[in-house]
Amino acid sequence: MTSQINRYRTSKEDQSLSSKNLNFKEFMEKAKYEIYPPFTVSPTDKPEWVAKRAGLLVRLYHVKKSHTIAEAVTEHIHALLAYPGYIVDAKQRCQYLRLATHWRCLAWINKHKV
Repeated sequence: MTSQINRYRTSKEDQSLSSKNLNFKEFMEKAKYEIYPPFTVSPTDKPEWVAKRAGLLVRLYHVKKSHTIAEAVTEHIHALLAYPGYIVDAKQRCQYLRLATHWRCLAWINKHKV
């Protein structure tokens, strides 16, 4: 998941954070606002936050159909599946996997629209 977050970083953002002499706590606090894009999932997010953000992204998708939003929904669903103890029932896990597949298909359709 960290590699997914890193792909959104730009060299300008990295330079602005690394050029200052910050300790780790200050760096992480500043990174929340400079690096963390709204469509990604952080390893420090609670599952309730991820589920709420996934719902907001679904609503946003209905306003503006975009493959980026659909991919973000898929990423959020997979993050929920990865949280230990969040989904305890095999039937619910299967439903989440089908939902992720549905959103992955929507992302593909929107990306390859003619």
